[in-house]
Amino acid sequence: MIEIDSRGSKCPQPIIDLAQGLLRNPAEVEFRLLSDDVATWSDLTAWSRMTGHQVTASTPATFLIRRVRN
Repeated sequence: MIEIDSRGSKCPQPIIDLAQGLLRNPAEVEFRLLSDDVATWSDLTAWSRMTGHQVTASTPATFLIRRVRN
């Protein structure tokens, strides 16, 4: 699992960091995004609808994402 720490970053940076993490780690399936921005949840759900990747778990500041391959 790759951990992406975006704490302290504001929208849309956590989603950009996550997208870059997926590009840099093409073989990895699971990612943990750390973000304390309140907009991350809504941004992440919209991003997952657009990309097909899945948010498998979340707490207020931690989000687990599973890469879905087409």
